[in-house]
Amino acid sequence: MQRFKLTLAALVVMVVISARTQAAQAATLAQAGRPTLPDEQTFGTEHALIHYTLQGQDGVADTDADANGVPDYVELIASTLENVWEVQIVTMGWPTPPNDAGEGGDTRFDVYLVDVLSEGYAGYVETVGGYVGDNPNTPQQERRAAYSYMVLDNDYDEVDPSLGETPIELMQATIAHEFNHVLQAGIDDEDLHYWLYEATATWMEDEVYDDVNDGVFYLDSVLKNPDICVVASDARGDDLHWYGQWLFVRMLSEKYGSELILNIWQNMRRVNGFRAIDEALTSFDSTLEAERRDFAIANLLRTYDEADLYPAVRIEGEGESGVFFPPDGVQSLGVDYVQLMGGGLLSVTITDTDGPLVAYLVGVRGDEADVVGGDRGPVVLDMNSYQEAYALIFNPARASTEAECAFSNYQLSIEETSEATLSEPIAVWPATGFATPGNVAGTPITGSSEYRPPDAPFTGTLDSTTSADELDVAFETILPAEIPADYEFDYAYVMTEEEFGENANYYVPGGGRVANFDYLDNTGNWLSIAQSLSPYGNVQAWIDAIDYTESPGTVQQISGVDVLVEDLSEGDEAWYSATFVLDDLFIVVDGDNTEEDVILLVQALIEAANTANETDDAAPAGATTDAPQVPPTAVPQAAPTQPPAIEPPLVDEPAVDESGLWVLLTSLGLGTCAIGLCVVGGIVPLAAVL
Repeated sequence: MQRFKLTLAALVVMVVISARTQAAQAATLAQAGRPTLPDEQTFGTEHALIHYTLQGQDGVADTDADANGVPDYVELIASTLENVWEVQIVTMGWPTPPNDAGEGGDTRFDVYLVDVLSEGYAGYVETVGGYVGDNPNTPQQERRAAYSYMVLDNDYDEVDPSLGETPIELMQATIAHEFNHVLQAGIDDEDLHYWLYEATATWMEDEVYDDVNDGVFYLDSVLKNPDICVVASDARGDDLHWYGQWLFVRMLSEKYGSELILNIWQNMRRVNGFRAIDEALTSFDSTLEAERRDFAIANLLRTYDEADLYPAVRIEGEGESGVFFPPDGVQSLGVDYVQLMGGGLLSVTITDTDGPLVAYLVGVRGDEADVVGGDRGPVVLDMNSYQEAYALIFNPARASTEAECAFSNYQLSIEETSEATLSEPIAVWPATGFATPGNVAGTPITGSSEYRPPDAPFTGTLDSTTSADELDVAFETILPAEIPADYEFDYAYVMTEEEFGENANYYVPGGGRVANFDYLDNTGNWLSIAQSLSPYGNVQAWIDAIDYTESPGTVQQISGVDVLVEDLSEGDEAWYSATFVLDDLFIVVDGDNTEEDVILLVQALIEAANTANETDDAAPAGATTDAPQVPPTAVPQAAPTQPPAIEPPLVDEPAVDESGLWVLLTSLGLGTCAIGLCVVGGIVPLAAVL
């Protein structure tokens, strides 16, 4: 799809251009469609077809050292693409993306070389028109897979050499990032958790090009705003937060191996971001809440292989005997750090809180650190046993969208005591990388976060929501009167005719925008409803109009409505579909469990429409009858108020060996870019703002 939602995470590389303006410019580039180049030439590799020109602003240098008729720069792009394919697909095991439908010349994925860097973008990946639903190149069943094309800069000459990055380094790392977006789209192009697309792709940059650490530029947004939602896009107004979350992905991969990250994405075929992470962590007896809490501890103690390159966390303030009043609270899965002052036994208790906050105390003693607590307190620490000590105020609640992000306020009661019982450590962490935050260059000692949540639920260009009544469509949607047992509403989103591509006739034959509603059960089975305005009076008229003579289904009467019911299953992967016209809406219900579930949902939609029509008929003149319907079940799952026990890395545990990757690679530079439309971090002189 057209990833406006992900362009909102674009970096601001020019001070004079706001993040939202930059995003709008990125959207304009995407809407223009595939680039058109004067006197276009192509060069093919095994897996990609590269489009370039030698003319005008988009022209590549015609230097051709081997005199084979192909510019050296184009050949370098080609070899880098194949190298990245080898690492991410062959070595790391990511699934092969879907082939395109022949756009650009053949079914290989297309790469266009265009002067985008002068606009502040290192490159982008676009999936508009590439929707395929199920990726035919995998044995699994996907719901929202898409093929894509890639746009890269024609020379990367705008790189500022004083920042220690060469044009070739930026180009190669950009490809590593963007190609991961190609693979993500081949699994799920429409997940609610947009942050996970950018966090994973930015993490992949460092997996492929370990010696270049451009991802460090993003970390200020996370480490200086540790108390904001993981899903928040906008910290400090620069939209870096999604990218900076790559450090969380790095922590997971260093603890459990890079296979865990692939497992998360494999799960996203069936379930959305948070749930996909939970399922991947099940085999390690862990949860998202436990890992976000460990992330808070790891960031304080700097327990990463390359921690000396990272900025330190921002401290909310210094707490001594009395009451500590923070400048603000803590958002979903975020943390406040309060440096504890004083000696002897110190008792710390969270008071006057409006959220499910818990307190952990971390005492640093040489190369190790003790972690105590895990509730609201009192938690007691012997300050004389440690060089430094910190209170971590953690919020284990989940928020799936930025509109749900809000600060949970609190006060901290700190008391010097001689009678309290000392709290026993619940974990011991390595602290060899720890440095006092104020002693790390560029880290403010204290202060509030620079982020503030949006004033109202954000529904702009993301066009996705956990609430069914916020979709921007030109018709009144129908929600089912009830849903099959064990299912609950997941989330709603909009797709367009262009995004469905060659499948548009089967989901949106009248064109325009499609309202989508997803439901999940507790085992990951899904049901999906797609609704758009119908140009046909009934399903048979649609079948005749598109000459759908090879349908694997039959038209049945369900609750008085003609419905085309189809079994689209392949092998062991179930897929049932029902298509019908109801109240001028073209509706498709899909599911991956049983045909019975699909039919039950169809019946519930028809019942809801009949009830609404009866209400309309009975309404007095002037009465309002178009109030939005509410999904029968809510999305957010209540998070435990106390996360499971910590399982930190062992003090003497060797670093995870990402076996085999580096043998394939050279020490090349790292670029910064986005999934929808990438913006360059640290490339132009004004990028000192980073």
